[in-house]
Amino acid sequence: MKKKIEISNKFGIIDIKGDNQESVLYLNSLPIQYTWFAEIGSTWRYHIAKGVDERSWAESTLVSEILKNGIATTTEFDRLVDYYSQFLKTGEYEFGTYDLHEHYDLIHLPEGDNFQSFDYYGGCPDIIPTQCRYDDLIIDEYKQAIKQGLRPTMVIFHVAKSHLLFILDGHHKFIAYGQLKMKPRALIISKLNSSTMSIEQSLKMASKLECNKESYLNWIKNEKENKYFDLQLDLEKDYEYINE
Repeated sequence: MKKKIEISNKFGIIDIKGDNQESVLYLNSLPIQYTWFAEIGSTWRYHIAKGVDERSWAESTLVSEILKNGIATTTEFDRLVDYYSQFLKTGEYEFGTYDLHEHYDLIHLPEGDNFQSFDYYGGCPDIIPTQCRYDDLIIDEYKQAIKQGLRPTMVIFHVAKSHLLFILDGHHKFIAYGQLKMKPRALIISKLNSSTMSIEQSLKMASKLECNKESYLNWIKNEKENKYFDLQLDLEKDYEYINE
């Protein structure tokens, strides 16, 4: 299932800016994560983030049930599109359902309210959470549901063609699929309006998120000056599109 829509909502509380190399995730108009790739012989990822205990919006019972059991009809798919659209900032978006790769891992976010800067090798495949704490009981419940044949569905947010994938809903679902070594199912929301930042804008964003590591700032400048990174995500080729 797939749908492309134009949203006009200057009061939306969820937004993302960037391109295939870097992304900034916003909640309530404030940046909470800035992540980017660098090529230093292999793909490296740099990340500035702070832990978030809870989402900034309340999920309806109906939406929760659809995501828990899996999207079964186009009516349910349309309900999810309508629900999440009310939180998104103005822009053009595409919603689609896919099975991701079973070998994806979850980035470990710092706990607490302060921004932390970190980097690691591992590159493109890892998924970016938006919360930092998990409940093993909930994970076990999803594992049982999956074993019984249900396909609980995550909600992923990114800039089109970017491997920088943020979880809006489904952290426990993702872990459950991973422990069962199965492909996670996801509703992927792609923002089609990319917005490449200049060197100055990127450095200003890093500073705003309290990053003062000289090595990180140098890699931002180096990558943008030399334009090393050009890897793009093709949802139709890289994932299994679900059209049922």
